[in-house]
Amino acid sequence: MGKLASESVHTFLTSVFSKFVLGILIDIFISRSLGPDGKGQYILFINTLTGLGLFFGFGIQNSNALKVANQSVEIGKAIYYSLIVTFIATFLTTFLILLSFQFKFSYLLFPNRKFNINTILLLITLPLFFLNNFLNGILIGKGEIRFNNYITLISQGLLCFYLFLLFILEKLSPSLAISGFIGSNIIAFTLVSYNLNILREIKKSKFDTFPSGIPNFLKDAVPFYLIVIFFFLEMKIDTYIIINFLGERSLGIYSTATRMGETIWLISDSISSSLLVFLASNIENKTKVTIKVFSIVLISSITLAIMLITFGRYFIDLLYSDKFNDSIQPLFYILPGVVFFSLVRIIGTYLVSENKVNIHLFFTFISLITSIILNFYFIPQFGLIGAATSYSIHCMIFATIEIIFFVYHTKTNHTQIKESILEIPNDVKKFVIKFIN
Repeated sequence: MGKLASESVHTFLTSVFSKFVLGILIDIFISRSLGPDGKGQYILFINTLTGLGLFFGFGIQNSNALKVANQSVEIGKAIYYSLIVTFIATFLTTFLILLSFQFKFSYLLFPNRKFNINTILLLITLPLFFLNNFLNGILIGKGEIRFNNYITLISQGLLCFYLFLLFILEKLSPSLAISGFIGSNIIAFTLVSYNLNILREIKKSKFDTFPSGIPNFLKDAVPFYLIVIFFFLEMKIDTYIIINFLGERSLGIYSTATRMGETIWLISDSISSSLLVFLASNIENKTKVTIKVFSIVLISSITLAIMLITFGRYFIDLLYSDKFNDSIQPLFYILPGVVFFSLVRIIGTYLVSENKVNIHLFFTFISLITSIILNFYFIPQFGLIGAATSYSIHCMIFATIEIIFFVYHTKTNHTQIKESILEIPNDVKKFVIKFIN
């Protein structure tokens, strides 16, 4: 577990700074400058872009990561096909957006129903967003976890500096905040392209003919595509219901609660990328490693949740101002779900590495249906507390189902679990000694 631990710790430390420290600062600048309404516009742009990126990304990012990690595809071939799919995805997405305004169903994508500067920025960003995600999957599959961490650190750092300047000058607007987000994506794309050396890798590879190559490339990504679509819908459907039933201000309030609560995912996110590469390239001890990682994530996530329960109200008041005090109560209701979903990320990674993608897909679908039913019932009835309650319930159900399957599939008993957990202190000790030396 040495390399896995090393990469995970590196990812965690850089994530703490890039996603927690810088992420919180970015959130503060946007929240204090734009208020709940303006922040709601910014969050809506990010969610819409992410949603379209997932719907028309065809699961290529995750498929690239797994296939490159287990060496079932050449890097140059993955890059070449990713470029072609980027063109297809951009065309389809742009066509859908323009069609939605022409035939008056734009409210499904843009609840404010306006074709404005934010819509134009969205259209400009699409090809960059698609290709950046596809290439990022290849980078992770190569095992370039640390370089990927630095990309996040640099792009987030520059975005934070840009927003800070506008915040100080009192010039920050939703459109300028969105422009900064686009700029950070351009920087990330440039760094990924530099690392992969795109043209050199493409020249090194041998290709199938275009008609046969692309369909197979897309076909292999279908299960991943459905997983990311279901995942996005189950985690973001609440934001669209909130903005339609409760308005932009409520979305700004709710997004602050989820942003604060989901900082707990820094731990599971830090481990999951390294874990996928490790499990995909190692046959032995998969179950034991997964149990150890699961235990570490569970204990760490519960600890952070307790800290947020204790100090969350002070963090929100101090960081975001008293305009966001209504976020405090939803935060408390969200935390159980955040902790449980941390476990889903670990078990899900194990299932993907075991080629049980369809099983993970089925469980994700069940969770999606549960999320839709709960959100449509709870949000109109109970507002933001209903949204937070729905969030936690569906995450608990999802985690419980996957844990039960993991235990059944691996035939794990309590003795194996106990032995694996007892080995953790010794593993940590070895890693610390190696790290110091």
